[in-house]
Amino acid sequence: MAVTLIAIGRHQRRTGRSIGNPGEPVRVANALLPETPPSKGKRVAGRLYLFFGWFLLLGAVINLINGTRAARG
Repeated sequence: MAVTLIAIGRHQRRTGRSIGNPGEPVRVANALLPETPPSKGKRVAGRLYLFFGWFLLLGAVINLINGTRAARG
């Protein structure tokens, strides 16, 4: 989960678009939908995803270290 959040956060912070929106126009039936413009809100959301992803990853590393220490002693 942490790696997924980090990947989504990096994408959103870099492009300003959500992970589901492509960076080019999309053809749906006979209509051409324009690309979504980059937004500051998506960049902020990307930073939040990065924060929570690294927080979860740090917790997993700490648990792994504590588990190995407990198994030794």
